[in-house]
Formats: sequence, structure tokens, C-alpha cells
Amino acid sequence: MNTIFLALLTLTIFVFWDILIRIKYIFSRKSIEKWVDIQFHRICNLLFSFTAFLVNVHIHFERPKELALPETFLLVANHQSIQDIPLLIWSFPNHELRFCAKDSLFRRVPMVSIMLRIQQHGRIDRHGNAADTLKTLERVALKSKNGYCPVVFPEGTRSRDGNLGPFHLGAVRKMLSTNTLPVVTAAIEGGWRVGDVKGLIENMKDFNYQVKILRVHEAPETKKEIRDILDKAYEDIEKQLSAWREEERKVPKTSKGHHYKPY
Repeated sequence: MNTIFLALLTLTIFVFWDILIRIKYIFSRKSIEKWVDIQFHRICNLLFSFTAFLVNVHIHFERPKELALPETFLLVANHQSIQDIPLLIWSFPNHELRFCAKDSLFRRVPMVSIMLRIQQHGRIDRHGNAADTLKTLERVALKSKNGYCPVVFPEGTRSRDGNLGPFHLGAVRKMLSTNTLPVVTAAIEGGWRVGDVKGLIENMKDFNYQVKILRVHEAPETKKEIRDILDKAYEDIEKQLSAWREEERKVPKTSKGHHYKPY
């Protein structure tokens, strides 16, 4: 029952904000992107609060104290679910992230579509040509010159079972060749359980959904350095996923869902 209520509540929030954003856009086009950035952080926090409370999901973000984040960076993470996008936005309240998303998300999805267009995320047509994809990656990378942080999921697609897929170099190399940036790596675990409609219905309760910053790399200067960073990112993420799964087997969850950011 709580899962159904959460779904209806989420839909209501999406429709309400979709209408509100469109009205705001009519009267304030010049400042709309910054305004949407602020509201999106608030919406993500609100949705995760409801999720934790209603369906006992334990949502965590962790950054080791010794890791200081640059003002702008390229974020590299594994990918398990479309919910990873709001999870990362919630996890980085002091940074504005920009993603590359499939074309269908830019159309007919309440709130999500209008936000993706206004925030100028990368629109990837999977049936398009490689040249268009490279131009999109270049445009998202150039957003970093205005203080935004591009995000790359180097697996290229989400993992259906949570297992880490092979990393592809192309998108990372294109972005870093467009604009040299430090690279932050992060691991995500839990989204694969609710990666589709069936998962949302069957598994949207009593599980851990977590993200952890693992390492901050200095901006690479050569192709070899980019490859080395990606290899290290794969190694770090795989190790963290294994550690989380081992911990979950040994340590029972608390009885009540919660979400917090242990800095």
C-alpha cells in the first residue's frame, strides 16, 4: 500500500512541478536554468525523504573527509538505474551536474522532460549517428566552463543485475579533450533493484541505495593518463561494490528507512 501511495505522490509532485516550471518559463526565461537547478535539488531531497519514510529505503551518501572536491570536475560513476540521476543530484547539493540522457526522457515525461531541456543536459539519440553524439558530449563538457560538472557513466548503459560492466573510454576521452578537468569517481549501489517497472513494484522497499565518492584525480594531460584513471575507477568501484554487498550480508539494516549524508 505504501508503495502505491509513494507512486501516486511522486506522480503528483511531477505533474505539479511540470506545470509550475512551464509557467515560470513564460515569465522568466533568462533566469530559468538557475531557478530550476535550485528547485531540482529541493525536489530530489523531498522525494528521497518520502521514499525513506514510506518504503523503508536506506539512502546514504558518503565522502571521505580527506577528499576535497574541486569547484568543477568530471564525475565518473557506475550506472544501475534511471534513479541514479536524482540520487547523484541529491548527493552533490553544492554542485550542478549535467548528464547525457537518452532522447525519450526529453519527451512526454512530466517534470523530467522540461527540466532536462531547460538545464541543457545532453540529448543522446541511440539511433542517431556518432558525429551527433560527439557534438553532444562536447557541448556538455563545455558547460563546465560555466561552473557545471559533467557526468559520464562509462558502462554506456545501466546494469540490469548490479554487476559492473566494462568501461568504454570514448565519452570520457571526448569530454576531457574538449575541456581538461579533474576527475571524481563514485560508486552507486542499489538502483538495479528498482531499475524497471517490475523492480519498482517488487523491490521498492527495505533495501540500501547508496553512493560514495572514492577518489579525486588531477586533470589528466595525455590519453594514457585518461586510460589509467578509467582503469583505476573500474578497480575502485568494483572493490566498493563488493565491500557493500559483503557488509549487507553481515549487518542487518535498521528497522526504519532513512537518508543521510555522512561528511
